[in-house]
Amino acid sequence: MLTPRNIMLLLGAVALQNWLGGGFSGLSEMKTQGEQNRQTRSRQTQEQARLTLAQDAAQQRDQIARKRYESGCLMLVSSKDTKQLTALTEGQPVIDTARNVPLSVGNIVCDSNGLTGEIIPNPENPAVPITGNTAFTSDRGIVASAMKRYPGTRYTMPKQ
Repeated sequence: MLTPRNIMLLLGAVALQNWLGGGFSGLSEMKTQGEQNRQTRSRQTQEQARLTLAQDAAQQRDQIARKRYESGCLMLVSSKDTKQLTALTEGQPVIDTARNVPLSVGNIVCDSNGLTGEIIPNPENPAVPITGNTAFTSDRGIVASAMKRYPGTRYTMPKQ
C-alpha cells in the first residue's frame, strides 16, 4: 500500500541510488578513493618527517662545523702549490705536504668551502688515516675568518 511514508522511503531510495552512481559500485569507488586519500596523506606525513629529520641533522652538522672553524681547524692547501687552498674529500687521506705523509688520527681539518672533518682510522688500510665525520656550514663569514689564519693563500672556485 502506498502510504506517504512508503512514498518518501521509495523516493529516498531512488535518490540514494542515483547519488551512488547506479548502485553499490559508487559506494565501492568512494571507499577506494578514501583509501587512496589516506595512503597519500600517510606518504606526505612520512616525507615531512623525513625532511624534518634531515633539516635537524643539517643544523647539528652546521654547529659542529662552526665549532671546528672557531677552534682552529687545519685549512687544506694544495700539495702542488701551498698558497692554493683546496677542498676536503670524505674518505680520502689528507697529506702533510712538508713531510709527504698522511695527517695522523684526531686532527681536525677544514676547507675554504665550509666542509670540515676529522682524521679517522682507515678500516681498509690502517697505515693511511682518512677524513671522516664531516660537517658543513654555509656561514661564509666564519670560513673567511679561518682563511685569514693563512695569509697569502688564495681561493679558486672548483671546476665543474
